[in-house]
Amino acid sequence: MEKDKAKVIAIVGTASEHAGNFVGKAAALSKKIAGVATGNLSARKGMLDMAEEDTKTVPKQKTKKSKATELQSDLVEAQQKLAEMRKEAEKTQSQLKSQIEILQRKNNSLVSELEQAISDVKELTASDGAVRARVAALETELEAAQQQLEHVRSKADNTKSKKPESAGSKAKLE
Repeated sequence: MEKDKAKVIAIVGTASEHAGNFVGKAAALSKKIAGVATGNLSARKGMLDMAEEDTKTVPKQKTKKSKATELQSDLVEAQQKLAEMRKEAEKTQSQLKSQIEILQRKNNSLVSELEQAISDVKELTASDGAVRARVAALETELEAAQQQLEHVRSKADNTKSKKPESAGSKAKLE
């Protein structure tokens, strides 16, 4: 369960990181677009550097206006993708939160069942101890009763063996 929770947290973290990276790139791109549209030389240089890294070479015949329009179009597209990614991230986060809640309820249920089982075992152990104590007491009582019975039988045997002798001695005396 902890392993699943860790996986969920890792997935949410990764999704959040990607969304953050995308937002950062979109913000940087919009600043550069704004700089190009206003004629900022350093922004133009940045855009050229970015074009060399991420895209194929753009023909130099394009006018400033067409470049600005193209960049604005790219910005709108990037913002739409960002919005889609945010929606997807929110949806994924919601699903993961729901799964975590379900797993938490299952965990709580299992903990409750475990506590009940432990309680039942303790109760059985206690009653088992009481039964064993009662059995031991009954065995002791039985042993004492058997000894008494043996003692009574012994006396009875002694009494029986003495009676015939006394009858025989009376007969001899007569």
